[in-house]
Amino acid sequence: MIVGNSSTEMLVYSDREIIHDLGMQKESVVERYEALQLGMAVQSSALLNIDSRILNANLKNHLMKNELID
Repeated sequence: MIVGNSSTEMLVYSDREIIHDLGMQKESVVERYEALQLGMAVQSSALLNIDSRILNANLKNHLMKNELID
């Protein structure tokens, strides 16, 4: 079961070049980004065996009793 994930990018390099040719001007921009992806997952069997005071049972028994899992 995926608990959470996140993705972010960071600019690591930027360059701007301007070319003057016969009275015309061209501009070129180069940018490089690094991406980072983080996530966290938990085995569902670990979650199913958690005892709950609210449910008066573990999660697996509660889900089975309500026919939400086999």
